[in-house]
Amino acid sequence: MKISKISLICFFAVCYSLNGFSQAALVKQAVKQEAKQAAKAGVKQAVKAEIKGAVKTEVKQAVKQEVKQAVKQEVKQVAKAEAKQIVKKEAKQAVKGEAKQLAEAESKRVATGEVKKASFSSYKKSAINPNAKATSANARTLEASLNKDALKKWEQFAGVSVEKKEILLKDLQLKPELASTFNNNPQLIQTYCNFINSPRYRTDIAMLRYGNYNASKSSMMYARGPRNKRWLTGDDLILEDKAGSTIITQRGTGRLLGKLEGNSKDGYVVKIHGNSDPALLDLFPMRNTTYQYGNCTWITDNYGRPCIVKMKANSGISVGGRDKDFIGRVKRFKTDYDVDGNPVSASGTKYDDIAGHIVPDSWGGPSNGINIVPQNAAMNNTGLWKSSELQGLNLAKQGNAVERTIVLKYSDNITQRPSSFSITQTVNGKYDVVHGVEMKEIELVNAVL
Repeated sequence: MKISKISLICFFAVCYSLNGFSQAALVKQAVKQEAKQAAKAGVKQAVKAEIKGAVKTEVKQAVKQEVKQAVKQEVKQVAKAEAKQIVKKEAKQAVKGEAKQLAEAESKRVATGEVKKASFSSYKKSAINPNAKATSANARTLEASLNKDALKKWEQFAGVSVEKKEILLKDLQLKPELASTFNNNPQLIQTYCNFINSPRYRTDIAMLRYGNYNASKSSMMYARGPRNKRWLTGDDLILEDKAGSTIITQRGTGRLLGKLEGNSKDGYVVKIHGNSDPALLDLFPMRNTTYQYGNCTWITDNYGRPCIVKMKANSGISVGGRDKDFIGRVKRFKTDYDVDGNPVSASGTKYDDIAGHIVPDSWGGPSNGINIVPQNAAMNNTGLWKSSELQGLNLAKQGNAVERTIVLKYSDNITQRPSSFSITQTVNGKYDVVHGVEMKEIELVNAVL
């Protein structure tokens, strides 16, 4: 019996239709009966076939149309109860690149009923960048706290880090005044990001201002260093709480600069131990702060100037380094600028001072900013200042414990040049006697020539 071509075509078309009907019926029945394997096979076959063909032909347009349609329609109809697990597992194997992300995200959203009519571009943006402002509740909260300039700085220095954002939101909640501080001075956000690993100090507004102040002001003293030396600034300081201590390191290099203790109320303590680089002593000192380095201690007043300096010497004393160019810069800076970094009027200013070491370099005193002040040359090189310094050093080398305390006084609240020095020196706990004078609070005037 001959069968016409038309009959054969009709026969295969019916078979194809019946086959499609049978397949749909089986999938539907599998879901109703919670037959996980049948649903799994159906989803896998549909998603894999549609997406694989789409990617091969035209990735961008096919993914945009076919993946979205396949995942939305098939998953929504077949796997309302189990789509989250099934599609996540199967799509992970079947979909490559962007299609993989879109399939997983769409299946999850369908299964939980979150999907609403939206453009593909907006869906793609939220799927690929979950930190985008349009879909981030955290970002909306942050935008409610910070102004435009502060948000711009946050994006510049924190990027899209979800972890940093959560830390900031928590800090803003615990310390609301932090928001106004950032809004008034957005540059403080950079310092906050540098301190973010220190819960102890990242919300300490005085510390944030200290770092920012040194970032903007210290360049006046250090910008043109010898041999193009790059001086430490406030932007270089990284704080991190470790094992009960707050470590100060340099950004980029990771070198240890010191440890930080205390607070703005009771006073800070900066400890520079052992062979650590004393570069911190070149920054503008913090107010009401104690700096410790080697055998030396500097205490600053309410304006950040060294007001009490203590030093110890024994038989193990070693000479400190000296950089004549640098200490000259410090002396000129402290002559020409006040405690706020503003230029001092030239009227009446004399330039006959030398760069005086408060702690003598022969006692191990460093040639760093905190230890250098404009000093009358005659007072520094002669009289009780020089004689007591030399006598104390000789006694220390002989095995005696020598301690020297210098109290610096200033004529007003803005100058960086001391008006006088009060010296107390002891040997083995008793006041030293130099040229018949007991070295107990001996005041020497720092005359201007």
